[in-house]
Amino acid sequence: PYPFDDSTFDFVVAHSIIEHLSDTLGVMGEIHRILKPGGRCIVLCPHFSSRSAMIDPTHKRLMSASTFDYF
Repeated sequence: PYPFDDSTFDFVVAHSIIEHLSDTLGVMGEIHRILKPGGRCIVLCPHFSSRSAMIDPTHKRLMSASTFDYF
């Protein structure tokens, strides 16, 4: 769990981080928990077709424009 109270933030930006983490569902759950009702989350990461998505050995998974439609 992240060291923030529930409903703390209006806005969360996850820039070039999600693709490095193993537990995407857990991370998104924590972001949901710390966002205020109606809060917004922006996730930025390299598209799976991007060269940068493939060459970084620390990437745990590849992402597409539809990856976060589940949420």
